[in-house]
Amino acid sequence: MVETDIDPVTQLATNYQGLSQTGETSVAQADENGDAQFIAPLRFKESAVMTLRVPSTATAAPITRALAGDEDRFADTMDYRNQPVLAVTRTVDSTGWAVVVKMDRAEALAGSSDFQRSLFAAIVAAIALGILAAMALARRISSPLRRLTRTAVAVTDGDVDSRSTVSSNDEIGTLARAMNTMADSLVDAASEEAERTTQLEDLNDLLRTKEAAVRSILENAAEGIMSVGADGTILEFNPAAEQIFDRQADEAIGSSVAEMLTLPGDQRLTRLTASIAAAGKTSKEGTDMVAHRGDGTLVQVLVAVSALGTDAIVSGV
Repeated sequence: MVETDIDPVTQLATNYQGLSQTGETSVAQADENGDAQFIAPLRFKESAVMTLRVPSTATAAPITRALAGDEDRFADTMDYRNQPVLAVTRTVDSTGWAVVVKMDRAEALAGSSDFQRSLFAAIVAAIALGILAAMALARRISSPLRRLTRTAVAVTDGDVDSRSTVSSNDEIGTLARAMNTMADSLVDAASEEAERTTQLEDLNDLLRTKEAAVRSILENAAEGIMSVGADGTILEFNPAAEQIFDRQADEAIGSSVAEMLTLPGDQRLTRLTASIAAAGKTSKEGTDMVAHRGDGTLVQVLVAVSALGTDAIVSGV
């Protein structure tokens, strides 16, 4: 049994010098009910020691996953503050402790300089975890810890590829490998998220370009074109249609196509308004219909109907 004064542990857990704005190390153990009970101060809730708990039913929480032995990295999860974070979970053998090193997603993706500071925070937090494990298990690990510290200093100086060279098979060796894995995981997670963001922005730009092209075609088409929903409601109305029907687009959109088009002999477009899109048929040759203009006059037009998903395109001249 190793007896440890809690004051040095508290000082280590609350030393945020050099850490990022949101970087944090959470250390917890399971209480008698299986809930996660924090045993070290939290950066955003100093009174959490032995008082703040995360229920075992919160299976998606990083600290709960860590207590369950789930050692992994999570690119989009919620911490005890209900904030989205990037998190890496680990367990400390022979102690029953679970450790979560995390940072807010917003800060992690803020830029390369912010990311370096966040990465340094994660590595310093891993070193702090190493000190906690050392104080709990033995005092013979100061030399490996100094090497871990040198790695952390190298990272904060800009060498983000620097990794620990400790290769022993004891607890400190395990900690060193965990620290390297956590650093790799945070780098990969931020890189993947940034790449996805770039891809989404490129896709949105492409969609906006295509939408503008389609809108230009509609606005400049010589044919009167209107988009009609499955219930016969007019959804789009181009300038050429405004000329044919003597109606403005804002007046026509939302009204029924049956009020503006009839078959010869004043036959209402019952089938057209009820199932124009569901029929899935296209009239290539066109059909003679009567357009009811806004000034009350009637004009014969040649109309073609094309199915478009659950809507239809009606064009006429």
